[in-house]
Amino acid sequence: MHNAGLMKLPWRTRIKTAVPEPERTPEELPPRAEIHRSPGFEAALADLIRADGIHVLDLGPAVPENIEFYSGFATRVQIIDAFRDVSDPVPAIRILNDLVGRYRGSFHLVLLWDSLNYLAPAQATEVVAAIVPLCRPEARCMAMVATSDTMPASPRRYRVVDANHLSYDGSTSEMLGAPQMTPAVVERVLGGFSIEHAFVLRNGIREYVATRGAAGTKGPG
Repeated sequence: MHNAGLMKLPWRTRIKTAVPEPERTPEELPPRAEIHRSPGFEAALADLIRADGIHVLDLGPAVPENIEFYSGFATRVQIIDAFRDVSDPVPAIRILNDLVGRYRGSFHLVLLWDSLNYLAPAQATEVVAAIVPLCRPEARCMAMVATSDTMPASPRRYRVVDANHLSYDGSTSEMLGAPQMTPAVVERVLGGFSIEHAFVLRNGIREYVATRGAAGTKGPG
């Protein structure tokens, strides 16, 4: 197994500088982290975790545990904290478009996490369109879509526990209505990728794993 050199990890791009949160009373604290099995993450990693020269594109916060996990098999990790401000995906799209000049056709794995839930379908489609040229043929993309009536008011922070489990770290206790995206809508949003797996979890999440250039689709696994 190839370990990434320290000069290459972490490879991070941030849209905004983190601002320390004010102190809060126990009643104001966000929900505790929940650990769930993730068949989608497992499927997205299949074979890649045993390969050399893997490039990972993570569109979430720079979580130390995740970077450490990726470094066990990836030689490049590009992190774009893209959706801290979910009301405006334009900066993320601009950064993704700028990356194409350096990393066209480079990435084997893209992690969208739950970002699609917080974007209008047209915005989500534009984000995915900016990702497609960054991916190698047969690259995998993982997305998590809410199937429940409500969801946290802001994207969760996902921490890798192992290749089969993720920790969901809630950033707020406030809830809002979930978009109720049908599989057909998700398929359109993920244009440029073909859905290979859709795993329905008991916690109100459907995990999608899609492949660039793959032929055909598979139903829920």
